[in-house]
Amino acid sequence: MLLILASFLALSANVCYHINSGFFKTFFNITNFPNFPSIFPIKEQTFKLDESQIKFLDLCQKYGFKDASELVIMAIQRLEIALETEQLKESAMLYAEVYAEDTELQELAELGLEEWLKL
Repeated sequence: MLLILASFLALSANVCYHINSGFFKTFFNITNFPNFPSIFPIKEQTFKLDESQIKFLDLCQKYGFKDASELVIMAIQRLEIALETEQLKESAMLYAEVYAEDTELQELAELGLEEWLKL
């Protein structure tokens, strides 16, 4: 029981909560536990790559990755963050346009700010 609890605490220490659009996403970094039995099976996927992409993957250790799999995982994580960031920027721009055109909303925001400053 103690071993299971210690393993869970160690795994929990590597859980990162990322809040995006009101949803919680949980990312487990299992790679920090090479001897820890994975409770989440790793799925394999096959991709078709061109020669230049294969050469890049072959150089993974040059860039500090232990293997091509680790490089691909990092690339996917970074792409996901970049896409989410782009969506948030687009959403913010739309909200800014609505705010710029809506004088009633601007007045409401100013009133709220004045009330907040009184606190």
